[in-house]
Amino acid sequence: PAYGSIQKLHTRDSDTIVLCEDKILRVLTNKDALYNADGNANITSNQAVLGQTVPFAGEFGISKNPESFASYGFRTYFSDKARGVVLRLSRDGLTEISSHGMSDFFVDNLKVATTVFGSFDDQTNCYNITLNSKTASFKENVRGWPTLKSFIPESGLSLNNTYYTFKNGELYSHDNANRNTFYGTATEESSVTFMINDAPSNIKNYQTLSYEGSAGWTAPSIETDQQSGRVLSFLEKEGMWYNYIKGLDTTWDNSSFTGSLDTKEFSVQGVGTVVATTDNTGSLSIEMGADINVSLQANAGDIIFFKDISTGNTVKIGQCTAISGSLITCAHTVGQPIPEDEVDFIFFAKNSEVNTSGIVGYYAETKMEVTSSSMKELFAVNAQTFISS
Repeated sequence: PAYGSIQKLHTRDSDTIVLCEDKILRVLTNKDALYNADGNANITSNQAVLGQTVPFAGEFGISKNPESFASYGFRTYFSDKARGVVLRLSRDGLTEISSHGMSDFFVDNLKVATTVFGSFDDQTNCYNITLNSKTASFKENVRGWPTLKSFIPESGLSLNNTYYTFKNGELYSHDNANRNTFYGTATEESSVTFMINDAPSNIKNYQTLSYEGSAGWTAPSIETDQQSGRVLSFLEKEGMWYNYIKGLDTTWDNSSFTGSLDTKEFSVQGVGTVVATTDNTGSLSIEMGADINVSLQANAGDIIFFKDISTGNTVKIGQCTAISGSLITCAHTVGQPIPEDEVDFIFFAKNSEVNTSGIVGYYAETKMEVTSSSMKELFAVNAQTFISS
């Protein structure tokens, strides 16, 4: 009783594992241990008796989630919600496997989980644990958590080397060639996120991205501490797939004053204080009083903004459509704010997708993604970098 209620019993060859809320114990079965005066045990066979109770080292239990339990061979896996950990019980005793790079994830998610379902896939040798609409997999031969999976089962088991799960009361086998498609829904994407960080003390220019593997991969997200980019298509050359890293479209919402605009980037440049404006239907003419910065281009996707001095807000006007001397003409939605003459400051953001070739930063967090129901392989990913001057 000091260890809380018994949540699950798991029998093995000569003992029973007792999983309590706050402790894991081993009870001898089909034999009993009688102790001599010197403390040594003599084992006697007695099928009617539960024998000696031996607690495993470690102040862990299974909390109130017996559904997290799964076993394979001589190993068992389960969670302890009260302590925010996932555990493995094997020949070497209890091991906190959630500490292999996933401590924060399980501390946060176990705390708010209502159910914690565990199963073992003997095809991939993975312990799958599902909680809060996420499925994470632990793999023994890498001693870590190599992947999150997009299927959310209600139950699961392995039988005759096939992994089965249940969804909405129906049984599904995970042995078909139609990949990334679960429970009759649309094809999901597979993705791998990793860090590229050579020469970590230097800011680098990440110019190109290449990979070895099957056709069909994209890099929809490449984030550095300075900029954002992506590679939506790759070209094949001598067995390698490569392309230049492009910037992202500049977005801005005049209601919430939020978006992807980053005034620290080189693609954002100032023009000056507005002299006069003419509000036309669907367009706005802005007189600057001096010839315009040659970096600003008409009909190239460059976007005009102004800094509202009275409120301190950044306001988007629209894309530049014409330049004539000191006059800028840009698209403008009727009813949107316009700059105040002789007060507000005009600047522009270049079209990053067209004008950017490479992004800068100390590191690059890169996401490779594929959406396909057929098997795709990814062996290696590389980036061409050089120290930013």
